Amino acid sequence: LTCLTCLVCFIASMPPPSVTGVASHATLGVFKKLWRRRDPVLRSWEDCGQPKITLQVGSESALLGIYQTAKDNGVPTFIVVDAGRTQIAPNTR
Repeated sequence: LTCLTCLVCFIASMPPPSVTGVASHATLGVFKKLWRRRDPVLRSWEDCGQPKITLQVGSESALLGIYQTAKDNGVPTFIVVDAGRTQIAPNTR
């Protein structure tokens, strides 16, 4: 089973709509990356019904550590860096 796992580093001041926006950006980002490469993982994920799960990560350093481990193991990855146009500071990951 191929499952898209979205990790979000929650910031105390981050309202739920912002969390949803970050997760949406991450989902679209990895989808577009796989689409451009015509990666067979994308087809597998679609054939399984596009399952997704969002998990909370306790800190930015933990998020970056998991990201690097996934990347090192060939797992498709995408990291969102906030532009700071809403309630979240610029360059927040």
